[in-house]
Amino acid sequence: MPIELETTIITVIVALIVGLLTAAGSYIIGSRQLKQNDEKTHRELELELNRLREEQKQWITNLQSAYELEKYKARITSYPEVFTIIGRLSHKAKVPATAEHAKAIAEELNEWLYSTGGMVAEPGTRGALLKLRDACFTWNKRRERPDDLYKWRSYSLLLLRNDLGIKGLESFDYGQMASLIERVKEEVNRATQEDIFV
Repeated sequence: MPIELETTIITVIVALIVGLLTAAGSYIIGSRQLKQNDEKTHRELELELNRLREEQKQWITNLQSAYELEKYKARITSYPEVFTIIGRLSHKAKVPATAEHAKAIAEELNEWLYSTGGMVAEPGTRGALLKLRDACFTWNKRRERPDDLYKWRSYSLLLLRNDLGIKGLESFDYGQMASLIERVKEEVNRATQEDIFV
């Protein structure tokens, strides 16, 4: 075989081997890059998904806060009316409560329960007011004050105040006035995180 032919064959074989090695190397490198790109894309997608989840949580929190604020505003607006209605059952009311007055009070409570106030009241508060309304209707019907009327009146007032975040129906002791002032100072200091009453 002529030497030129051998050289050509060897050159072709070497070129083929180099070509195959180059193709194999490119394939391996390309596969690795694709895998890295897939992992990078997967990580980026995961990060984006986590960011969207955090935004969603923040949006829900903001929505709940706005809802609670609007509900509180509605309570602040509507609750004084029911306090006035219930006040007519007070032992110290200008006009003492009677069976006839009880019917009017029950009807006013019923109207209030089916207005904004009743809509934004907590379930327990609404339930206590329904029981008070029913006790007033019973008083009017039987002409005898039900034993549980003032229990439901007190529960209603307590729960209404609780809905507004106002502390309960604590009795006030004038002898404790100094400690009350100290407690208010402490609450203000905690709220402002600095001692303004030095």
